[in-house]
Amino acid sequence: SRALSVQLRLFAPILPFVTEEVWSWWQDGSVHTTDWPALEELPDEGDAAVLGLAGQVLSAMRKVKSDNKVSMRARLAHTVVKAPQEQIDVIRAAVPDLAAAGGLDTAMRLETASTFEVIADLAG
Repeated sequence: SRALSVQLRLFAPILPFVTEEVWSWWQDGSVHTTDWPALEELPDEGDAAVLGLAGQVLSAMRKVKSDNKVSMRARLAHTVVKAPQEQIDVIRAAVPDLAAAGGLDTAMRLETASTFEVIADLAG
């Protein structure tokens, strides 16, 4: 609920009617009369490296689709991520999101290797 509050306050100047409606579902008053969110309102949780590595994996998954001239909604039969163990440990936290965002039909396989590499194949 805290994250939603912050997001609504940030989007309020851009999407005034939408944010006001959503705000009214669970808060009294107007989102437009509340204080601007402060950085301290959101906890600093998680590892920033997850986003960078997950972005690299997702880019590689999308590149396979682009190279094969298929829609980004096309499904992947499988994806193997090879990387040093430290990176594998970081990527593991993002596997469910990567599978959903990348359109993966099977479990993503993580393998320890000396260099970073993503291997993906289209389904069908």
